[in-house]
Amino acid sequence: MERLIESIKRLFGSLGPGVSVGVRMAAPYVAEIYQLVRRAAQLTPTRMDDEIFALCDELGVPRLLRLPASGEERGRVIADIIVAAARKRWPDVPERRIRRAIELAYGALRP
Repeated sequence: MERLIESIKRLFGSLGPGVSVGVRMAAPYVAEIYQLVRRAAQLTPTRMDDEIFALCDELGVPRLLRLPASGEERGRVIADIIVAAARKRWPDVPERRIRRAIELAYGALRP
């Protein structure tokens, strides 16, 4: 983790310390969120309605009434489902920290 933080600091220059704080704060959640992201990727390879509903059912998140048409928007819906599942586990953790952990986990899944 420390090597990653140092790489971020070098990569982002003067913004590096701020970015590294965000990574450090999200780090405790990345391992468990990675499992959610991995499972979401397994269940929703084509982001079809039935796949998204299966993800909701498996993660215990209420189904959405209407899904968007575009793949990009459906990707956002899948991220929202993962956020909802993570919030069940960590209700007091700020959503931005959970989303940061999702981004890190997704990056590890799809380098």
